[in-house]
Amino acid sequence: MSLMVIRLILSLIYKVYKSFRSKYDLVDFTWTDKEIKGKILHKLTRLGKFKHSHTSIDNLPKGFPADIRGKVKNCVKELIREDILFRKPTSYGMEISVNTKNKEKIMDYINTFLEKD
Repeated sequence: MSLMVIRLILSLIYKVYKSFRSKYDLVDFTWTDKEIKGKILHKLTRLGKFKHSHTSIDNLPKGFPADIRGKVKNCVKELIREDILFRKPTSYGMEISVNTKNKEKIMDYINTFLEKD
């Protein structure tokens, strides 16, 4: 290929990249507390963490963006206060499972998360 064709291809690739990047820079990636709680509960229910099956509280922020992981821990504490999550203290740390008695609240939070675009 000639040098001119290569420059033309590279300039087209750059233009496509630039338009793609600018399109997604304008998207708002903020999370509300209700959406965070919904994602936490969605994750736990997908993994089957009900009653006696539990997971470490340290695993819950995984899968969230790094800038909101502190907010995730606060939302977990709120879910415990709302009696949606059980906590089980162990010698190796705090464990969490879903309380199945609050199905309506759980489904409300999960639906809020699933409706997020």
